[in-house]
Amino acid sequence: SGSTAQQWASGKKAVDSFQKAEHDYDYVWLSIGGNDFNCNVEKHDTISDNILAVISDIFESSSNDNIQVLYTGYGYPSENICGGGSNVDVTPLFDHLSTTILDKIGKSPYADKVLTVNILSLYVTNESEPYSDKTWYADDIHINRAGYIKLFSMSEIQQFFGCTTLGTTPAPVPLTTAPLMSTPAPSISCVDSPLRFKVIKNGQKITRDCRWVATRSTNWRCSFGGVKLMCPLTCNHCAASICVDAPNRLQFEYKGRKATRDCEWVGRKDVFNRCNISGVDDTCRATCDLNC
Repeated sequence: SGSTAQQWASGKKAVDSFQKAEHDYDYVWLSIGGNDFNCNVEKHDTISDNILAVISDIFESSSNDNIQVLYTGYGYPSENICGGGSNVDVTPLFDHLSTTILDKIGKSPYADKVLTVNILSLYVTNESEPYSDKTWYADDIHINRAGYIKLFSMSEIQQFFGCTTLGTTPAPVPLTTAPLMSTPAPSISCVDSPLRFKVIKNGQKITRDCRWVATRSTNWRCSFGGVKLMCPLTCNHCAASICVDAPNRLQFEYKGRKATRDCEWVGRKDVFNRCNISGVDDTCRATCDLNC
């Protein structure tokens, strides 16, 4: 709509939306957009405060005690939008804004009521990094229709909205007069990934593992992008991680060298051998687990 978080926070648009609604909302998707991003780091705290104010308005205005809120943030731009030359990497500015917002949500009274999904690197490919692939963008910063489809096809978001498998409905069970025999569902264990992975903390890309997540401030660290799917056992995220690939970039030994790749790379070709890389099958569950 071309609006900003500041306009929603100061104009009480969320309050008006609930007061004028004919029905109670069950879900709310909240995100910053291209108009919210600012190349000035000093304004990131203000943007974060505005997001938190909107979240507060949602919970205070809704008469639905079970309302669910999803916050996704935004992806990296498809190229440098802050000037300074084509060789300047502006992704750290996006990292800083995302971390600032997620940190404030995580330390707010609404931390347990808001699902945060970090989509900063959702549209990044090996060919486009560090920026997003233009395939999913209408311009330098706004995603297009294909980008929104990719966003709402994410397993975490599908599960948030209670969707079944994408684009399908469960097949009907045929009637039979034969004696029914129960077949146990495949057993898929819940384990943390043993691999080190890339994660954004305080605006910086760092490499950590699930032992680090469990050491201290676990709930906060579990809120970092992708960590719940990397460390489902530590983060108490087992049910939602079944048959779901972790989105983070992973570190492992490949053909005698240290490699940094993601599950999309694992599923691209030579899947059997790539899934046999130590730790990959416990991380790229949808790609590697034959039960999925």
